[in-house]
Amino acid sequence: MLRIIVNNKAADVSLKTSILHEHWDKQNRRVSDMNPEAHDINTYLNKVSSTLQHHYRQAQMEGKHLTASMLKQRFMATGSNPPSLLEIFDKQVKDADRLAHAGQIS
Repeated sequence: MLRIIVNNKAADVSLKTSILHEHWDKQNRRVSDMNPEAHDINTYLNKVSSTLQHHYRQAQMEGKHLTASMLKQRFMATGSNPPSLLEIFDKQVKDADRLAHAGQIS
């Protein structure tokens, strides 16, 4: 399970992955090396974390008030696939163009 907390409000998401309790490293919040699938699951967890951080930063840049539920919805809409570098670049170009036309940047 994934718990997203923003301003002390939580939203939970099932990552549809399970392991034995004794294979979970609580301190590092990752699967311990005792589990043969540790590398794959930890890589997946890193992707999930990266995606959530991307959505959080994107909402901040857009000046949107972010809640745990909104972050969960954004995550669920994209799954765990972060946008490609080209998608990020295209969005930056469009945002800069919009700001230039509004006279907010030159």
